[in-house]
Formats: sequence, structure tokens, C-alpha cells
Amino acid sequence: MKNRLIFVKIDEKYIEYLSRYENKVAQKKNRIWIGVLLEINNIKYFAPLSSPKEKHMKMNEQIDFMKIDSGKLGVINFNNMIPIRGESNYIKVVFKNEDEKYKYLLQNQYNWIKNNKTVIFQKAEVLYTMIEKLILKKKRTKFQNTLLKRCVNFKKLEKIIEIEDKKIFTKTDKFY
Repeated sequence: MKNRLIFVKIDEKYIEYLSRYENKVAQKKNRIWIGVLLEINNIKYFAPLSSPKEKHMKMNEQIDFMKIDSGKLGVINFNNMIPIRGESNYIKVVFKNEDEKYKYLLQNQYNWIKNNKTVIFQKAEVLYTMIEKLILKKKRTKFQNTLLKRCVNFKKLEKIIEIEDKKIFTKTDKFY
């Protein structure tokens, strides 16, 4: 899995579970959570995708946000990456099961992401490391504080799922 990117869907229940412990976990009701599954420090992480929006065209890329094909195909929100434990918390996206218009968008996103996977891995790992260091840093710049406000606390979520998922999510509690 280390150097492979796949598109997955995350169940809303898992998002709700994590948001109980980290209020920066993005929550939108009745939404299908599709994103990129990648690996950082031997932990699977889900980086959510966002469909193309007018605002993406105007926004500058940041360390926690990457445009897909200059924003024409949406964005990857690294600031909202969440750790994933076990295989029951996600399913692989099967493009042919999606409606025609959405399938076309997903396939184009996937092709672009596949061709840019090295940069995507690097960006995810750099952000992860930077946030880890910034949390411990006493004096921060304005940019660093803003970045911390936008990003989830990756290490905190890792600890939560390590402790709690054994109690809450057993093999019989699969989301899908």
C-alpha cells in the first residue's frame, strides 16, 4: 500500500466518531466521503477530495490544499486527512457503480492523481510532519497559527483510534 493511491469511500459514522474527539474533522451530513487512501508512518490516511468549485480556481495552493488539474477537477484537502484503522472503515470506489457524470469526474481525478502521486505523497508527509512539530512549538508565526487552525491534529486522532477502535469498532460493527 505504501506507494499506491486508491480512491475510497468513508462511512459517515466513522467521520462522526472521529469528530467527537477532534472538532476540526470536517462533518457534513448525508455526504459521500470520497478521497485518496495513502500511507504515512505505516498508518493509512484518508485525504478527502472536493468537487470543482469556482472558489478553487481563485485560491492559491497551500501546503494543506492541492488543486487537481489547476482546480478544474477539484482539490485534495490534506488539512482534513484522517487516520484509518482496519478495512471495515472504508470501501474502494468502483467507478462503474457511480452515476455517469460523477463517474467521469472521478475517473479524471483518479488519472490526474495517479500521474502526480509522488507530489501528493510528499505534500501529505510534509504537512503531517509540520503539524506534528508546530503543535509542540511555543512561538509560532501568524501563518503557522492559521495552518494549525485549519488542520486536524493527526497524532491526536491516531491515539484515539488506537485506544478506542478496539472497544467501539469490532468486526461485527462494519460500516459497509
